[in-house]
Amino acid sequence: MQLVRSERASASLMQDLKIDKGMGWMPKSMWLTFIRLAAPANTLGYDLAIDATGQNQPSPASLRPRSTSATRSRSGSPGRQQAR
Repeated sequence: MQLVRSERASASLMQDLKIDKGMGWMPKSMWLTFIRLAAPANTLGYDLAIDATGQNQPSPASLRPRSTSATRSRSGSPGRQQAR
């Protein structure tokens, strides 16, 4: 994985996105990050969801549902399975 670019979205981009139909939810500012992956999508064993809150809880939008065998770790964060 290579970080190619990371910067605040310009005011003109934010305005352009905000006026599109259904985009009234847009925040006042956003950070955009462009990463390059040197692997075909079907070989990735992880998702690239982010958590902008810092609480280790990425947005579940557009992600596959977790398997029913997944459990929460002792800290309560999702994704780690505990040994049985």
